[in-house]
Amino acid sequence: MDGGPTAGDQAIADFVNPRLSAKMRNAVSAYTASCLRAVVTAAQNRGLAKRAAVIAITTAIVESSIRNISEEVDHDSLGIFQQRASWARGRSGWTRSGPPTRSSTR
Repeated sequence: MDGGPTAGDQAIADFVNPRLSAKMRNAVSAYTASCLRAVVTAAQNRGLAKRAAVIAITTAIVESSIRNISEEVDHDSLGIFQQRASWARGRSGWTRSGPPTRSSTR
C-alpha cells in the first residue's frame, strides 16, 4: 500500500485477529490490513457498492490468504487476487509486483 501500514491498520489487525478462525486466525497484520484498505478505497473511488468491496476482500482471502505475493509460486499468479501475469502481458501499465490498488482497478 502506498505510504505503508498505519497505526489504524495495526488497530484493525488487533481487533480482527481474535475473531478469525482456522487458517485466518492471527493472519491479519498491519500490512495485510493496509492491502485490504487499498482494495476498499479502490471500490469506493469507483463508486461501487459496499458489496463490491466485500466480494474483493473475500476473493483476496480465498486466493492468497491476503498475502500480496510478488514472486511466481503457483504458475505465474501474483498479488492478493492471484492474477495471472500471462493473462495481462502486453497490456499497458501492467507491473508484476504492483500494489493492490492497481489490481483493484483493472
